[in-house]
Amino acid sequence: MDKVKNYDIEKKKLNFIFILSIISLILFISSIILSSYKYELFDVHPRSAPNNFYFYFGIFLPINIIVIMFCLIVIIAIIINWKRWTNKFKKTFCLVSSILIIIFWIFIIVKMLTRI
Repeated sequence: MDKVKNYDIEKKKLNFIFILSIISLILFISSIILSSYKYELFDVHPRSAPNNFYFYFGIFLPINIIVIMFCLIVIIAIIINWKRWTNKFKKTFCLVSSILIIIFWIFIIVKMLTRI
């Protein structure tokens, strides 16, 4: 009975991490789409510094900070519980999607720092 209960708990943990990974992926894609269409959706003028500043620090940056936190939580949870969780698809999907988002942000940060 104890093994069955432990298995159910581990299955619920993996499902939670899988859902967290999907949420972070959806938020990341939606923030990129919002950034691409900010002029049409929010009537932000391309040459207006206050509007762009508000968009990036009010909408884009908070969403992506949440996405990065979710990705780090997913990566740490997958690494810690790698042997216990048996569903390989969910483990690899969570790990790959989170690592790709983190690699994208590392690339963006390096690109910004080399531009200065």
